Amino acid sequence: MTKKRLLVLIAIPAAAAVIVAAVCIFHAAAYPSGVTWRSFSQELSGGRRLVLSKKALRLVSGEESYWQTDEAWLIEDVLVTDINRDGADELLLLLWKRGRYGKHKPSWVEEDEDEWSQHIFIYSLPEGTETPKQLWCASDIGRLVKHWEPAEGRPWLLILDDDKGERTWWIWDSWGLKSVEQK
Repeated sequence: MTKKRLLVLIAIPAAAAVIVAAVCIFHAAAYPSGVTWRSFSQELSGGRRLVLSKKALRLVSGEESYWQTDEAWLIEDVLVTDINRDGADELLLLLWKRGRYGKHKPSWVEEDEDEWSQHIFIYSLPEGTETPKQLWCASDIGRLVKHWEPAEGRPWLLILDDDKGERTWWIWDSWGLKSVEQK
């Protein structure tokens, strides 16, 4: 066997190994790991449906989607509850996006990160096919939420369980969620 042929026989598997490693690294960076992605369809009033599928949320009327989340976000879970006690349900999204902030960041932050971080975004949920409006979009919440739910009988009290097994309670406080002590 010639040296040239031996080099080719060694180079092809080595190049393949490099490509496989690059794909694995890209895939690991492409999505947050250890997340349980929910999928479901929930009936709303007026023949509308909330559809969470493939890490995206859509509002559907009949067979037509009339609103969907930003393609850059990965939606982990969704709740429908009256978080701000105004008598109307809101749409709460537990989502992942790159960066800790949005277009507006604190003055001391020069450049946002490019890593995935978990956020809670809250939208109005109007009747009919009116587009939901942003009410509040949290920066990185500082904990990895593994489970969340409104408290039974108190839909305005949000219970968060994190990856460390800690449970915290949150309420709407005029503009945003605020952590509260639960007795």
